[in-house]
Amino acid sequence: MFHLYPEKDQAEIINRIQISSNNVIGSWDPQPRQADLFNASGMFGALYGDPIKPAVCQMIGYGGAAFGGKTEGAVALALTAALAIPGLRVGYFRRQFTDLEGSDGPIDRSRGLYPNFGGRYNSQKHVWVFPNGSEVRFCHCKNPGDRFNYQSQAFDILIIDEATHFTWEIVDYLITRNRPSKSNSITDPTLFRPFSLFLTNPGNIGHAWYLKLFDPVCEKGPTDQIKEVINLNGQEDISYFIPAYLEDNPRGMEKDPEYENNLRRRNPALADQLLKGDWTHFAGQILKDFNYSLHTVDDFQIPLEWTRWRSMDWGYAAPWCNLHWAKNSSTQEIYIYQMAYRRFLMDSQQAQIIRDDLTLPGESFIYNFADPSMWTRRTISDVAVSTADVYESNGIYLTPADNNQRNKIAKAVATMAPMPNGYYPVKIFRGACKVAIEFLPTIVYDENNPDQIEDGQVDHVWDAYCYGLTHWNPPAYKNPQAVNKTKYQGKLSGVKGL
Repeated sequence: MFHLYPEKDQAEIINRIQISSNNVIGSWDPQPRQADLFNASGMFGALYGDPIKPAVCQMIGYGGAAFGGKTEGAVALALTAALAIPGLRVGYFRRQFTDLEGSDGPIDRSRGLYPNFGGRYNSQKHVWVFPNGSEVRFCHCKNPGDRFNYQSQAFDILIIDEATHFTWEIVDYLITRNRPSKSNSITDPTLFRPFSLFLTNPGNIGHAWYLKLFDPVCEKGPTDQIKEVINLNGQEDISYFIPAYLEDNPRGMEKDPEYENNLRRRNPALADQLLKGDWTHFAGQILKDFNYSLHTVDDFQIPLEWTRWRSMDWGYAAPWCNLHWAKNSSTQEIYIYQMAYRRFLMDSQQAQIIRDDLTLPGESFIYNFADPSMWTRRTISDVAVSTADVYESNGIYLTPADNNQRNKIAKAVATMAPMPNGYYPVKIFRGACKVAIEFLPTIVYDENNPDQIEDGQVDHVWDAYCYGLTHWNPPAYKNPQAVNKTKYQGKLSGVKGL
């Protein structure tokens, strides 16, 4: 990791913005945080008629608070790059087309700026064409299958706005379209190389992959650093993140001085998300009361006499997740102390890893709660066999888990509240189960049906966690006033308790 630029260079950039009056795109000058974006993308010089530079890396994130100037900066960046590089191809994506064309959306903003520089807009193809042959194309990709509409296209610059509205499956594919276009006039990578820009606020179905790709919570160090990260494919990526805050947009605040006060009257989680760019708590979050200090614990040796069980969510191309649980009968605390989170493993390999690698000598498990889909039979060499059959042949006897969506949400929420004895029901080992800690708090409700989670999330840990609660019933709450009151309380289906 290293800093993008020294502090003195940043001061010079801000000073140059403040005194500039000969901007290439005329009436628009970047605010300081937007200048960070131009600098990271290598386009700051082009904004003032100077040479361009290569972007600091392919993956640039720009996110946080709403009204921080992100979309305005991206629209201006696309124009600057298009004017600076003849034949450039820019793809500007949002999840739905209505998000692009709506009031004050990127198309609306571009109409107020692009015609001043010879841009001609084709409303049928949604593309701006400039006299030097460059194009800025507005695109959308709502469903996973829609990503293949772009399989033959190349975008020198890929911009994904409201990025956390996209699933990783879509984003992962669109990144493959971020490559040099044939029409791009620059072939020297020391002058320009393709890059992708991801703009967003916290929350929504893509929150988990965005956290992994850009580290906005600064687990790998502060912002203003280029970081080596591990993406959801388990592969290394290089990324750079620019945080956005409300105060980064003084021009907007001048126009709407009541914006902050209006937001503070809304849902507190939503207000923190939109005002502060809070990446730990956000609107729609199911486990909004998750607290690292309360719900996680340093690893320790589990006493052999504690009751143990396992839970698992099946996967092959999508990750398979297995969790090991143990209960302290004296305090009623439950610990998740071991886990596996792997891809591309056959059923027999999964069972063998559980049996041989994750199970200690002398351990015994009263249940192996499993994804109900693992009992689906398929024909192999004229023999009908299920995943549960394969596990059983390897000595792992499975029990169907409770997959009722309402029960899953209700029980998971209940694990966040203290029991009458003051202890919290479930704690997760910080070392062995770091992946579980990463993903569990990112799950959001389906905004149209709060009895379910939103489709398209990275939900493998979530499902394994909920399956592990199949025979657990929430205890009475220690302090009802401190617990999130949901319609699920008191409405769980009765099952044998652990």
